[in-house]
Amino acid sequence: AEGAEQADLRGVGYKSVRAERPALVVGRAPKGGSVQPRLAVTRALGDALLQTQGLTWKPEVTLLDLTEPASALDPLLLIVGSDGLWDLWQYDEAIEELLASGHDLRTEEGVRAANDSLLKMTQHKGEELLGNSTDDTTSVLISIIPLSHAQPQPP
Repeated sequence: AEGAEQADLRGVGYKSVRAERPALVVGRAPKGGSVQPRLAVTRALGDALLQTQGLTWKPEVTLLDLTEPASALDPLLLIVGSDGLWDLWQYDEAIEELLASGHDLRTEEGVRAANDSLLKMTQHKGEELLGNSTDDTTSVLISIIPLSHAQPQPP
């Protein structure tokens, strides 16, 4: 609660459709000065001063075993996207849009077309909500087809 109160005091609003606040590091004030927001966490790489205060450039890594979900879904979709994408979409909403796109998500052309459609829809959503101040958007759509469902490739 203290972090939320500090964000409210500094006028830091919410940045996504999931009502998430932007990540923010607040620097220590020099003697007699006020505490000011210093850096968005995504900009932390190489910031030597804030690394002395506990900020790190080291990634957090998580390994997931996708064997079970991949065998149940055909295909299993993974969207890797920038905050410009995820600020505007609920996670399940993005997947539903891809599945409803009508593109064959088991082919390279279909995956490319579905990803392009998602980016275009994101641009339109951003313009509707934010006007000309939309964020940069990047996404990579990965379609994982279980080997048991894969089509044989010609030699």
